[in-house]
Amino acid sequence: MDDFRALVQKINKINNTEREESVDVYKPVKEITAGTAETKKLLTIINEIEKIEKGKPRSRSTPITEKKQKTEEDIVGNLRTRFSDFLKAEVAQGSDLATISSTVRETTTKAQAIDKGFGAIFRVMESLLDLTSEGNSLTGAVLSEGGDGQYIADANEKLALAMEALQTAHMYSAPREEN
Repeated sequence: MDDFRALVQKINKINNTEREESVDVYKPVKEITAGTAETKKLLTIINEIEKIEKGKPRSRSTPITEKKQKTEEDIVGNLRTRFSDFLKAEVAQGSDLATISSTVRETTTKAQAIDKGFGAIFRVMESLLDLTSEGNSLTGAVLSEGGDGQYIADANEKLALAMEALQTAHMYSAPREEN
């Protein structure tokens, strides 16, 4: 108990001492201005180098312009340019232009036929999914006749799985490249 009393007296003595002393915890920081002129000189040199590299003075405010959306004409033009560059490169390597054209035509014709076939299947599948969707007129008609609408819901789930499988098949319908 005496130890505790001695401890409390020491703490009170420390608190009384701190209150009496006026200690300024916050001391002002001296600002160092040495080197400011050198830094400004370096920044001026860097700005001049940037102006020389760009060929014109650097503007502080760059005007904000609206980003143009690519139109279908831009995309078609870009494809034509790329195809034209491709043909020029092939001819420069000594390839026959007629052979290149017929190969491209055969390849694109097959790909278009595959895509057209899958497109027809997708349209039929979408109409079947719509017919068997929950709350449609087919389910209402089946229920009004006393039938079980759960079979139509099950059919819709299976059609959705089939649609996913067809989409995967379409994605991988291109011939695989052999290494």
